[in-house]
Amino acid sequence: MVVGTAAAAILLWTHGLVSIGTVAMALPLTWQIANMAGWVAQNVTSIFENVGVVQDGMRSIAVPRQMADRPGAAALAVPRGAVRFEGVRFGYGTQRGVLHGIDLAIAPGERVGLIGASGAGKSTLVNLLLRFFELEGGAS
Repeated sequence: MVVGTAAAAILLWTHGLVSIGTVAMALPLTWQIANMAGWVAQNVTSIFENVGVVQDGMRSIAVPRQMADRPGAAALAVPRGAVRFEGVRFGYGTQRGVLHGIDLAIAPGERVGLIGASGAGKSTLVNLLLRFFELEGGAS
């Protein structure tokens, strides 16, 4: 756009159809419009990327429960809201495993933050808590 405008402006100026002031005004104006168009394009791209992230998140949390309860399982009763993991083992069906003998007790109303290196098992622990997967060992 800038090159085309410059070529047209110089051509018109050489034929005496526009003044040098018009050429001097047209080039910076074209440059500014091109820069703003790039900025708008980047922001539109960012908006669509964020929409995609939200859609992926909704697909993750809006998944209907697919695992059946164990035979003879009692109806869910949440009298106090405590969370307890005892000796939990899980590894996505691999021998190597991700979690090995995890013990965790969270009292009702208590807030807990999970920290650790990438791949340490934080997301896996939360997924087990939400029953997205069955434990491979231990009790919850």
